[in-house]
Parts: sequence; structure tokens; C-alpha cells
Amino acid sequence: MIYMKAGGHNLVILEPYNIGKVLEGLIVKSPDNQVLIAYCPDVDWLSKEITKTMGDGLLDVEKLDKLLQEGLKRPKNFRPDEKMKRVI
Repeated sequence: MIYMKAGGHNLVILEPYNIGKVLEGLIVKSPDNQVLIAYCPDVDWLSKEITKTMGDGLLDVEKLDKLLQEGLKRPKNFRPDEKMKRVI
């Protein structure tokens, strides 16, 4: 993993090992613990579940991990290009 500042942004470049771990449902963190990287095949579903779970405005990593594990069982939800632009 390469983690650096680039143009005022934090840049994370994952190597195949890290990508494999993320696709397996593990949460990968940056070396300074400031950035968590995760994967869910259905981000719309995950977003709704996170909103339901965040009663106090915070989501702890254990709850996130549980949601990600549930999310891995969901089918891939390919979002239209317009929705993807909002994420990037």
C-alpha cells in the first residue's frame, strides 16, 4: 500500500494483496489509521443500513464490520454512472 498526500488529498494506492483482503470483507486501514477502506457489492443497501445503525452519529468498527459481512452476501448492485460521480 502506498499512502501519501497528493494535491491536498490523501491518496491510497492498493496492491493486489490489499485489494484481495478488501474483497474478502476485511477492513484495510492506512498506516496512520486515518483512512479505512472497505468493500460492499451493494453500496446503496449499505448506506441505508449505516444510516439506521448510527443512532448517536457514530458508527463503530465492529458494527461496520458486521454490516460489511452481511453485505458480502448481497448481489452486486451496479449503479448508474451519475451516482458513481457523486461518490468520487
